[in-house]
Amino acid sequence: MGYIGRVIKIIRLKNKMSRNELSKGICSEKYIYLIEKNERTPSSEITRLLGSRLNVDLFKYYEYLDCQSPVKVCYYLEKFKRFRKENNQLELKKITKKALSLQDFKNEPWSYEISLNELTYSVLEENKVKESIVKIKKIIDKMPSAYSNDICTWNFYLLLSISYQMDDKIKESEKVFAYLNTLIKSKSQVYRYHQVFISTMINEFFLLLEKKEYLQLINKGNYLYNYQKYMTVYERLHFTYFILAVSYYKTGQTELGVKWFRKMLYLLLAVDKTKDTLYLRMVPEFNELMASNIISNDLKVNFYEKYE
Repeated sequence: MGYIGRVIKIIRLKNKMSRNELSKGICSEKYIYLIEKNERTPSSEITRLLGSRLNVDLFKYYEYLDCQSPVKVCYYLEKFKRFRKENNQLELKKITKKALSLQDFKNEPWSYEISLNELTYSVLEENKVKESIVKIKKIIDKMPSAYSNDICTWNFYLLLSISYQMDDKIKESEKVFAYLNTLIKSKSQVYRYHQVFISTMINEFFLLLEKKEYLQLINKGNYLYNYQKYMTVYERLHFTYFILAVSYYKTGQTELGVKWFRKMLYLLLAVDKTKDTLYLRMVPEFNELMASNIISNDLKVNFYEKYE
């Protein structure tokens, strides 16, 4: 078992801070020395204060203390999460290659993160869907049951469902989504799980959109919108706006549809979402709304100037 003192020492040295500077007003310099040697375990309050002095959240490292390089593992996992969220497959591939220099990513459970990144790139960037489905299923089948509630495992299921969807195997995709929903339902209010929960809902939206289940989409879209507000996570809000726009528009509630579609366009103009926009422009309902006369020409021109 690793210890937090090792992490404290690594970050302290990285910050070019002496033990005396770190300890001042918190504890004695000798106590820092003993913590770093694993001869003392700091209380939660001292850990919080030391983290504040070091400008990091020390508590986030506890789940990586068994790693040979806990600070670097945490760094790479945060990068993985960021690039998956941004749908930035090229950067994800680059950072994955760098992470493989660490022995930790050759061992379970962190080796699964590498496999997830490689298969995500294979599916979403190279469109190698059929062979990726086989590989994903093999990994899920061999994965120890201890990891069944792990976020990485849920992301494998999510990628499997997306792969089935891309392979036009809608029933298989729906089965995987249904099972995934049973796994994550109880965790939706826990902040660390929000990314996979939102991603799952968004991909379910596009399944329902394909089946033209617009009334169900209105209910689910409003639920996700309120969830994102409550959890204060807005990075994929443009998809929520799009689903609400289409579902209201298609059920004859044109005014509401236009309101949400404008919100989406303004948001896409405010932030750079090139990859997501490419996907949206492949959806017939998006082009139908853009071609209609309900959206001002100025707004359309601004959008196409940015994303052509």
